[in-house]
Amino acid sequence: MNSKTRRRVLDVLAAASVILLLLAGGATIAFGKTAAQPVTWFVDDDAVGANDGSSWADAFTGLQDALDAAMPGDAIWVAAGTYLPSRTYDGSDQPRNVSFLLESGVGVYGGFAGFEAAFAERSLDPALTVLTGDIGVFGDDTDNAYHVVYADGVTGAVLDGVTVTGGRAMGGGWANGIGGGLYVRDSLMTVSNCVFGGNKAIYYGGGLYARDSTLAVADCRFVRNHAGTNNYDQSTVSRGAGMYSEGRYAGGIESTVVTGCTFLENETWSRVYTQPHPAYTGGAGIYNMDCGLTVDRCLFERNVAHGASAAGGGMVNIGAGTAVTNSVFTGNSAYATGGGMANVGAADIIHCTFHRNGHAFIGGVSTASNTGGALYQYGMGTRVVGVLFSENVNYGTAGAIEVNSLRPYRFEITKSLFHGNVGGCWFGRDRYWDC
Repeated sequence: MNSKTRRRVLDVLAAASVILLLLAGGATIAFGKTAAQPVTWFVDDDAVGANDGSSWADAFTGLQDALDAAMPGDAIWVAAGTYLPSRTYDGSDQPRNVSFLLESGVGVYGGFAGFEAAFAERSLDPALTVLTGDIGVFGDDTDNAYHVVYADGVTGAVLDGVTVTGGRAMGGGWANGIGGGLYVRDSLMTVSNCVFGGNKAIYYGGGLYARDSTLAVADCRFVRNHAGTNNYDQSTVSRGAGMYSEGRYAGGIESTVVTGCTFLENETWSRVYTQPHPAYTGGAGIYNMDCGLTVDRCLFERNVAHGASAAGGGMVNIGAGTAVTNSVFTGNSAYATGGGMANVGAADIIHCTFHRNGHAFIGGVSTASNTGGALYQYGMGTRVVGVLFSENVNYGTAGAIEVNSLRPYRFEITKSLFHGNVGGCWFGRDRYWDC
């Protein structure tokens, strides 16, 4: 009997004892689930004690052991070290199907040295605690785990203070081609103080993939993640190298919120071209599809969407309800449209800076945006308020902004500044501004 099963048995026995005592006293009973006392579980890959997770001396040596033991309300403290996933998410015996399986109501916290008595004593450096998908031959990523961390149908889970790396969602089939670092489906959870670096996916979400979920992502870094195959595969639709998010948890109104995060040097690779709009691929930093995304105080720097139809080097937003505030887009590029950002539908862009987007040279061939060096808008309804556009450039039309719409007057710009952009702005079919 494992520790998690023992815990549940003890809870049941304790509840039964209380019921018997109440019955003996003639009390009226209201049946319901009673929460267990929260427990802190300890994980340290160097621990040599009983390895039952009860203390630092007797810590589990594997993170999955703690996840198996934990109940809702529990916390898992993970010491500095490198940890490999060990449990398959689908119950199979396929070695690359292993992940760290997050649990509802359970928080995973890295950054501990292995002696702390209080939570506040831990370090907030996520480099100390590394969750890696490099499960096979070290340095050979062809045998890495498809998804390093996995959350399916969980609520209230927390992932905090860890580095997630080495995820390779590069296998056959759709399920093994998305979410290399963190795969989230039908879940409501928090991700904070983490680094997602060096993860890959064939299709969507090299660093983080979320579908029909609502996330709070805070103070994280998404660095050098990839989506696509790096060889302009004609059959590949690649989106969201750093982060891909589509839909909301249980179809509700809660939006995914990303605050204080950095998206640096993430890349998508694709050559698919699809009508009616060119934002079908790309979004090297973030690709947002109908999840009502809110982004605040984030930095998008040197992200690149490769490929003849790629859009949104920094960010792609599909559908209404997106809000981007107090954020900086600099040095991002997309081969087709929107070096900094591409929108299909309405968005609010407030108090942001777009600086030198569209500058990128790869293999000696300029990939600066053909249209909309800083911002590309397809459709109407977007508001731009208090935004600085400086030194953005392309080699087609509109170094700063292009609005692809027959009715450009529904694209609202107020209290914004334009300085040194090459190519000006293009509104609709026949209106050009030198901005």
